[in-house]
Amino acid sequence: GCVGQQEDYQWNALLHRDLECVDKRVKYYPKHKQNVYYVALWLKPRDGLPIVFVQTHLDWAFENGHETDRADQIRTLIEDFKDEPRVVISGDFNVGRRWRDEKGKYHEEECPQEFLAFARAGYQLANVRNLPTCPSDKPKSPIDNILAKGVRLTEFKVWPVGGLSDHNLVSA
Repeated sequence: GCVGQQEDYQWNALLHRDLECVDKRVKYYPKHKQNVYYVALWLKPRDGLPIVFVQTHLDWAFENGHETDRADQIRTLIEDFKDEPRVVISGDFNVGRRWRDEKGKYHEEECPQEFLAFARAGYQLANVRNLPTCPSDKPKSPIDNILAKGVRLTEFKVWPVGGLSDHNLVSA
């Protein structure tokens, strides 16, 4: 597995069993407010073609001077794994139904604009129904998600975690 450092509100980790790990990476995003990063594992299933599993936490994007950080973090993820045929990215994207336009006005919609960059890069979004995941006691925001390319996602679910986290668990 791969366990990153605890950084403020995040602590990314990937654990696995019964699959060979052929590579791993921890990378901090160059543009950020918090010390956000991703961990990645290249796991080799029985068919021999590695699947890259990535766990991340992205910044909020409304702090002064950091409005474009999250978009840059999304571009980093897409660029870093562009040549990988099978990728699964999960995490707290801090992207929900809301977004800010070029004049600074907040909007809400069913398909958040920021996920379109992933769609253009060939990724499928698991939480297409915007099921709320946070806060865990009374979920309102669908900010946790799973994205994949080269792998088909089905049966997206949100699992209550009780007091273990301020976010509920997601699976697909």
